[in-house]
Amino acid sequence: MSPETRRRIITSLVFLVAGGLILLAFLRPRPDTDATPDSTASTATSAQVAASDESVVPDDDTAPTAPTAPTPDPAASPRTTADAPDSESVDRPAETADAAEFVSRRPAGPASASSTLGSLDPTTDRYLLTFSPTAAGIESIVFSDFWTEAAWSREAARHAKNPEAPMPSDDERYALRAGSYGSTTIPLLAARAVEIDGVRINLFADCWREIEPGRFETEIVDAATDAPVARIERWFRLSDNGYDITLEQRIENVGDVDREIGWIQYGPGDLDRDRGSFIEVRRFHFGYLLSPQRDPAQANVTANGQLYERRDVLDRIGEWYGRPAGSVPADVRDLWPNDMSREQSLVLSWFGTTNRYFTLCVHAPYDPPANASRSVESSLVTVRPIADLSLPADRQVIQTELYGPAKTVAPGESASWNLGVYAGPLERSVLESAEPYLALNMRDLIVYLMSGCCTFCTFSWLADFLVVFLSFLHSIVGDWAIAIILLVCIVRLILHPVMKKGQIQMQRMSRLMTELKPELDALQKKYKDDPARMQSEQRRLFMERGVNPAGCVGGLLPTFLQMPIWIALYAMLFFAFELRQQPAFFGLFQLLPDIQLGATTLLGQFLGDLSRPDHFVEFTTPVDIWITKLTGVNLLPLLMGVIFFIQQKYMSPPPSPNMTPEQLQQQKMMKVMMVVLFPLMLFQAPSGLTLYILTSSSIGIIEGKRIRKHIDGMDLTKPMPVSEKAKSRKARKDQLARMYAQKLEEAKKKQAAKRKGPQKSFKKKD
Repeated sequence: MSPETRRRIITSLVFLVAGGLILLAFLRPRPDTDATPDSTASTATSAQVAASDESVVPDDDTAPTAPTAPTPDPAASPRTTADAPDSESVDRPAETADAAEFVSRRPAGPASASSTLGSLDPTTDRYLLTFSPTAAGIESIVFSDFWTEAAWSREAARHAKNPEAPMPSDDERYALRAGSYGSTTIPLLAARAVEIDGVRINLFADCWREIEPGRFETEIVDAATDAPVARIERWFRLSDNGYDITLEQRIENVGDVDREIGWIQYGPGDLDRDRGSFIEVRRFHFGYLLSPQRDPAQANVTANGQLYERRDVLDRIGEWYGRPAGSVPADVRDLWPNDMSREQSLVLSWFGTTNRYFTLCVHAPYDPPANASRSVESSLVTVRPIADLSLPADRQVIQTELYGPAKTVAPGESASWNLGVYAGPLERSVLESAEPYLALNMRDLIVYLMSGCCTFCTFSWLADFLVVFLSFLHSIVGDWAIAIILLVCIVRLILHPVMKKGQIQMQRMSRLMTELKPELDALQKKYKDDPARMQSEQRRLFMERGVNPAGCVGGLLPTFLQMPIWIALYAMLFFAFELRQQPAFFGLFQLLPDIQLGATTLLGQFLGDLSRPDHFVEFTTPVDIWITKLTGVNLLPLLMGVIFFIQQKYMSPPPSPNMTPEQLQQQKMMKVMMVVLFPLMLFQAPSGLTLYILTSSSIGIIEGKRIRKHIDGMDLTKPMPVSEKAKSRKARKDQLARMYAQKLEEAKKKQAAKRKGPQKSFKKKD
């Protein structure tokens, strides 16, 4: 097989393998994905978990297969059953209420008439919090300035400019909402239990009184004497920076003896998938400090090596789910601490869950100078995931339990387990500039990383640079689509010398191989029974004619150089919050009237969101196909297929003259597959990425035509001129080679003389 044939086959295989891997990694269905996102809020916090009350939600260690009772009735008695300690594990609930030593109850007094905090006015508040009386948690966090779809965002913007314009329904606002486990609703950040002297008392019940919006209290009494033991207060307060919530949690010992008290609550759990996310990208993140020995000032927070994919967390739960209590060690159940944190004595700073664009994260309260600690371990020491794996895969929801450290509280004294809570977007302008996020390095929550791929392979470092550079271009031109086109021009300009050199090498190789074909055929006939001699003669012939068989690799170099940019751009456009719901070309297509064609809409949302497919034609009802749900016909991938066809037909070098008919047919099939594969692979990709590749390919056709015109005026059969620098470099290499050979020969002679010397002395002695 000639080098030209190998070059063509290698080129085709590289594209096919790369495309196939991306197609399998990004488009294959995953068993743990949500098939039908919430119709009212595409991203709701699915805190669908087990509470400690065995009559309501299963406990994590016993892990029953399903909930056994509905949500607690608010009209029921405020007294609740207690979780008694078990000989194997205090996590195991009591089997009967008679085992209770302490119980929780609602304190006497009037409750607050309001159960909301904040507002939906974006000029004054970031969101509206609605509280739940059950477990003193949050029913929903509705954002005032974010919407589920780009169309609603544009409609709200028009209403802000013209109050007479219609305003979208509040149901279309983006929100984090309470989830459910079976028929049980679990509010966000709900209280689960308190442990007093080893006795677990259930707090997931209607035992709380709301003193004022966001401020709750309950009390613990002795079951036998009805005497108060402790008073518990939870207080949610909005911070000045908007997206942060201060959660104060205080327990006062109102008894007459010292008490050992521990705190347990629900933490960030699954966030529902974004409507435009056809890839599973929900993750669990930990930020930590290095050990005091390595970082004495405890001032540098990082998150390297502490990211868990959702699928990995489900697998971890599966290792102990359903096993008897006490039979599973903590290092198997817990996400934190883990093997790495124990070995390196890492100190927890924050923990959060993310989806494509938003996060719910608990972090260390940071309010310098009074409280400048970056460690959260005074309030949180253990993070344990739980989920009901008996449910179908598309209904399995992960929640986390947060365990605070046990504290000894004297009579009349109190202890706190305070937390900061960030509920907001994964936006660089917020996490890289505002406090406490800057001090806690919560920027590490933003990861440009496609699911199932290593960080290096997806070039997340390059994605970080691209989003900064694109933001710079956007600040100049004012439009993200134009900024992407400018990025294409800059990349093509940088790669032009490499592209030109590669094309010249490929064309030179093609012409030289055409001239050498008769001599190569003669060598194949002459040495057909001696393959080693035939290859040796072919190498000699190539050297005499100045042909470098590896020269064809230079033609592939521009493609290899652009692939990291494509991959990094894919990840960046998929995750960058800056591009979320941003239209192309100043929203020009959104000014055109919609065209209704039966059950489809033409031009309605075309290029209205660069982070989503272009939706040239949008279906009223999505069409379910094997690998995804088809919501419309996207124009840019189809145009990209046309551009690829033009490149293959008119810009590809002519086939090698020594190719067999079978090889020609195979090459033709490869071209057809490449033209079809890329548009299919990128059909559901962000329109910003397809716009980049479409523009790059179009410029490549023009660039290739000019390079071909330049090549046509060159005599490619002559050996390529060698520069003086190259000659000098070759002379130095030859000189070093001669010196090396001389020194080697001298060393051999010395070694031979050394061996010969003892033999002579031995003979003289005899």
